[in-house]
Amino acid sequence: NESKYLWLSFISFVIYSQLDRVMIGNMLGDSEVGIYSIALQLVGFLSILIGPIQNSVFPELIHLYENNKDEYYKFYFKINVVITQLYILGVISSIFVVKLLFPYIYSKEYIGSISVYSILAVSILFKANGALQTGHITLKNIVKQSMYKTLIGLVINYILNLILIKKYGVNGAAIATMITQIITIFLIDFFIKEYREHFFIQLKSFNPLNLRKIK
Repeated sequence: NESKYLWLSFISFVIYSQLDRVMIGNMLGDSEVGIYSIALQLVGFLSILIGPIQNSVFPELIHLYENNKDEYYKFYFKINVVITQLYILGVISSIFVVKLLFPYIYSKEYIGSISVYSILAVSILFKANGALQTGHITLKNIVKQSMYKTLIGLVINYILNLILIKKYGVNGAAIATMITQIITIFLIDFFIKEYREHFFIQLKSFNPLNLRKIK
């Protein structure tokens, strides 16, 4: 019962993360779905580290939160900076790698996946930047607001897909997903009082100079 808001948040996230493919199929056809699906597969490789990092860090977050709040926030910030900076480098380098290797792996009919990947890779950067967010709000028992965030994301994603797929085709769906992720994982937290502290942690994590503060 206590985790119901997390479940509802996850269900909403799954819906809006799959909504783009459904709308691409209805508005553009199956061939464009194929292009988008290949880009999603490639993005899946890029995001492969996020889950293991979340799982390996969470036990330490629990321990510090229960015993030393100051050390908890220092550790939270340190790990968030490392993850964010790692993914900034990873996203930029992966775009070049995909452009270089794609013609040797996939047929030319799917060349449009490169641009879709480049857009979706930015959304993965923000997903990595907010990787510790779920654990943090769970420890602080402020998960209810997360459900509202993802429901808002569902509505935003649907509206953006309607507008952008019509205007930019399959790239429009990727742009819609990117904007939705940036809003729901990052920007909207500034306007939620309980989430504002991790908004600023995530914001500061984009500054590479903060790596110097890590011991």
